[in-house]
Amino acid sequence: MSSSKFLEMMERGKTLLREKDYREAAKAFSEALELTNDISALNNLATALFLNGEIERAWAVVEPHLDPAAPDANPYTFALAAQLSVRLGRPEDARAQLKEAAAIFEQKLPLLDRLGLVKEVWYEYTVQIMRAAAALQDHHLVLDLYRRWDKYHVNWENTFLAGIASFNIGRFSRAASLWERISHVAGFAVMMQQVAFLVDRGLIPPFPLEYEIFDPEKLMELAREPENEAVQSRFLTRGNVRMALLAYLFSPDIREDQVEGILCPLIKFGEEWGKEFGLNLLEAGGIPREFKYFAARALVERGIYKPGQPIPAVIDGKEEQITLQEIRIVVESDPELDRLNKKAMALRKRGKINEALELLEPLYEQGRYYLPTLVTLANLYRRKKKLESAREILELLERALPGEPLVLVSLAGVYLELHEYRAALECLEHIDAELVDQEIEETIKLIRKLVKIRLSLNEPLKKRAATIAFEDSLREEIENKKIPLQATLKRGLKNMPNEWLLNLSNHLGLDRQRRRDRENKIAACLMNQKVLAKVVKDLGQVEKELLRYLLQQGGWARLNAVTRKFGRMAGDGFYWDEEDPSSPLGLLWSRALVFIGRAVIDNRSTKVAVIPLELREKLMELLN
Repeated sequence: MSSSKFLEMMERGKTLLREKDYREAAKAFSEALELTNDISALNNLATALFLNGEIERAWAVVEPHLDPAAPDANPYTFALAAQLSVRLGRPEDARAQLKEAAAIFEQKLPLLDRLGLVKEVWYEYTVQIMRAAAALQDHHLVLDLYRRWDKYHVNWENTFLAGIASFNIGRFSRAASLWERISHVAGFAVMMQQVAFLVDRGLIPPFPLEYEIFDPEKLMELAREPENEAVQSRFLTRGNVRMALLAYLFSPDIREDQVEGILCPLIKFGEEWGKEFGLNLLEAGGIPREFKYFAARALVERGIYKPGQPIPAVIDGKEEQITLQEIRIVVESDPELDRLNKKAMALRKRGKINEALELLEPLYEQGRYYLPTLVTLANLYRRKKKLESAREILELLERALPGEPLVLVSLAGVYLELHEYRAALECLEHIDAELVDQEIEETIKLIRKLVKIRLSLNEPLKKRAATIAFEDSLREEIENKKIPLQATLKRGLKNMPNEWLLNLSNHLGLDRQRRRDRENKIAACLMNQKVLAKVVKDLGQVEKELLRYLLQQGGWARLNAVTRKFGRMAGDGFYWDEEDPSSPLGLLWSRALVFIGRAVIDNRSTKVAVIPLELREKLMELLN
C-alpha cells in the first residue's frame, strides 16, 4: 500500500513541477518522503523548494546527505547543493560540491554496467551538474563538462547550456551550431541561432546571456508592457530579454508596425550596449531603411545626437545623412483651422481643387500640422493625381499617429491608386475596429471591393479566379507564420489577422474590442466549456472527424497529412469577416479550434495543423 501511495505522490509531485506549482509539488514530495526515505523523493523535494525560492529550506533538506562516501551518495544531490551554495553566497563550497557531483557520477558508472541497470536516468544527472557550473558562471567548465560527457547526453538541455557558455565566451558561431542541433525539440533555439550569427558578424554587440530556458514571447511581453521607463530599463539589461526581442526583430515574422516598439527600447534603455547597437545599425549595409530611421530617433532621444543634427548612415549602399526634426501633429479642435478646412472641402465639392489647395498648402509649408487639414490636403492631391505628394503627407501622419483610422483609410486609398494593393490592404488591417465609425467602415469595404476589381481580368471566369488567387496568397502568408507544436490559444490568436478575429468575435457574440482585448476575450470565451460545446455542436461531421484525427496524433499533424485526408484550403480566401471559409480545415481555423503555421520538425521548417494546447482535453471530452 505504502509503495503504491509513494509512486502516486511522486507522480503527482512531478506533474505539479511541470505545471510550475512548486509549493504544492513540495507538499507531494514531502508526503512521499514520509513513506519511504528515497533519495529521488529527497532530491525532488529540494528542487521544488529551490524553484519556489525557499533556499534555506532546500539547503536543510540536502545538507544531511552530502557525505560522498555514503552508499546512497547521489550526483544530483551534490549538484543541487552547489547551486544552493551559490545562492547562499558560498562559491567555494559550491565548487567543492560540484567536484564531488562529477566524481560520484563517473565513479558509479561501472557499477551500473555490472548490475545491468538502465543508465538513461543516471545520464540525466549531467544536466544538473552542468547547471551547477552555470550557477558559478564558469563558462569554460560548462563546456569542459559538455565535451567530457558527450556520449552521455540524453537531454537537449546539455546542448542548450553549452551554447550559452559558447555565446558568453565569444564563440558565437559555435553557439549557433550547438543551438541548431536542438532546433527540432526547442523551437526558440532557431531564433537564438540567428542572433548569434548577427553578433558574430558584428551587427549586434555582444552581451551576457543567462543560463535559463526561456519563453521568447513571454519575455517580449514582459519587456514591452511596462510604460515606466525605469522598469523597462531594468528588463532590457537582462540578456534573455535582449535575446528574445532581437530574435523577433530580425525574424521574417516581424510586421512593419512592430519594429519601432521593439527596436527603440533596445537602444534607449540598453545602456552602452544599446548605444553601440544603434550606431551599428546606422553603419551596416543590408538593413531596412525604417530600422535606420528608428535607430536614429532613439539615439536622438538618448541625447547621442541633437534634434536637427545630421546623422551619418548607410542607406541602400550609399553614405547619406538622416536629419530628424520634431513634428507635432495637432489633433485638438482649432476653430480657425476648422473653418479653413470646411471652406476647402466645400470648394473641393464644387470641383474648385486649385482654390482649395491655395487655402491649405501654405499651412503645410509653414509647418502648421493640423490633422483635419492635412488629411483634406492629401485628398486634394489625390484628386489632382499628385499621388506622391498625398503619400508623403499621409505617411508622415501615419508615423506620428499610428493606428489613426482616418489616416490609415486615406493612405490605403492612395496605395490603391498607386496600384500597391497589398500595401492598401495592410493599412486596413492595422485599423482598430473599436475606433471605426460607420463612414470609415463603409470606406474600408469600398477599398477592399475596388482592390478585388482592380485585380480582376475582363473575362468573368478569369475575374473570379484572379480574385480567389490573390486572397489565397494573403492567407498563405498567415500559414507561413511560426507556430509552436504546443501552441496556446493566445499564441495562435496572435497570428490571426483582424478580419479573422472580427469573424470569430461575431460568431461568439462578443462586442468590438481593441486587438489585445479581443484576443484575450476570445481565448477566455473558448475556454468556457459551455461556449466551446456550442461551437463544436455547430460543426459538421467532417470537421469533427478532423479534430478527432489531430487529437489521435497528439494534438498536431503535418499539414500535408491533414490535407490528404480532409482536403486543401484552396479558395477559402482571406476576408473571413465577409464570408466564412468553406473547407473543413479553414472553418476550424476560423473558429480558433485549429491553427496553421510552420514548425521545425527534424531540422526542417514544416507546415503543421495544431489544436490549441488548452483545448485538447476539453475537445476530447466533447467529441467522445
